[in-house]
Amino acid sequence: MVRFLKIVRIRLCCFGLTLLLLSQSIILAEVISSEKAIQIAEVHGQPMFVMIGREGCPNCTVTKKNLSDQRFQSLLARYSLIYVNADGPPPDEITALKKSPGNILPFLYIVRADGKALFTSSGVVDNKRLAMELQSGVAKAGNLLSLKKSEALAAAVEELQDDLSGDDLPVSMQAVARLKRFGPIGKIPSYAKPAVDANQLVEELRKKCNVDLDAFQEKIDQDGPEFRDFINLAQMVRVSKSIPEIQKRSRRMWTSIAKASETEDLSKQAKELERAVSIAMQKKTNPEVVTALNEIADKQEDAAAKQYIADEVARLSIEK
Repeated sequence: MVRFLKIVRIRLCCFGLTLLLLSQSIILAEVISSEKAIQIAEVHGQPMFVMIGREGCPNCTVTKKNLSDQRFQSLLARYSLIYVNADGPPPDEITALKKSPGNILPFLYIVRADGKALFTSSGVVDNKRLAMELQSGVAKAGNLLSLKKSEALAAAVEELQDDLSGDDLPVSMQAVARLKRFGPIGKIPSYAKPAVDANQLVEELRKKCNVDLDAFQEKIDQDGPEFRDFINLAQMVRVSKSIPEIQKRSRRMWTSIAKASETEDLSKQAKELERAVSIAMQKKTNPEVVTALNEIADKQEDAAAKQYIADEVARLSIEK
């Protein structure tokens, strides 16, 4: 996850568009390769402006001349510029280029860092419209990440992936909460790869929680949930603050079962036990945790409660 970040350590400003006027002929200079543009997009979230044309193409010459206009300079500096010879294949790295926007050169593309085409055109584009599309592309491109922030987010994503693989909801939610320093959880406003990955992982956790809540609701509607189900729901209510949608839904379900006469006592017992176990889990070492859990178990009269604690002790023994 972090490896690709080490490829690029070049300031973004070095990759602005430079247009040179040589012998009254406009040419594109310092155009970067598609590979380098993809690296910059992945690390920083910078969008790409792509032109596909060929030498001797009258429309291409007109477009190059139009792009040299001063009004485009500050806009084009916000993009990585790629020029592709129409006589060769489009770069595989940018899938948006595989779909032709028409039959007349040049083909122009504004491509977001995650590969989505925000604008395509065929032939000469009116300067006013092109300026408007470039402005719109910048507005839709999301925030750029500094190299330091991108590396930090990539490391956080790697940790989150590891935590999610353990299927431990409190641990997963704690890992999700650490993403808050990069932006709204699940909605980090950047299309740099670490941000896209982070948002996707949060979405996967959100979906998983909703599946679990659906299963709990089904048990309520049918044969009735077991004690462990109450424990799991109490845990979700407690730890899901990082994903407001899940906390709101789990709280609503909890309120419903806590008020029902047939589940009121069981829900209260489950909530108290889950809280006690969560406090015990905060001990520094596994032996201390096990000791605390055994003390809680000794106070329980219900067999299901004792079994829940025994399962937690067994899980700790496996993780040791």
